[in-house]
Amino acid sequence: MFSRHLRMIIALHALGPTAEDVAETLDNGGWRGIPGDAGACPIANYLTEAVPDTRGAAVSASGATVFHHDGRATETVMPIGPAAFITRFDDGEFPYLVDHSEPE
Repeated sequence: MFSRHLRMIIALHALGPTAEDVAETLDNGGWRGIPGDAGACPIANYLTEAVPDTRGAAVSASGATVFHHDGRATETVMPIGPAAFITRFDDGEFPYLVDHSEPE
């Protein structure tokens, strides 16, 4: 069985090697988010679904953390493509990935 850390790394690398690839993967999967919000970035929302036993995630251009149902957390360095995406998304690029829904 894969470790939590390995599953997280695989999920991040599956997004793609460039910011454009990451944006396309997120768009195709329907993941949206809020610029400047580490816990509501499209990548954080993606990780919450893609990594088993995850109740939430927080991301930045330098790293990612997923929070598990058992209270533990797994952290890793952010790969280049997702890191570039986060920087550009927070700067206003990829507006089609902004979640405009009302908070629940």
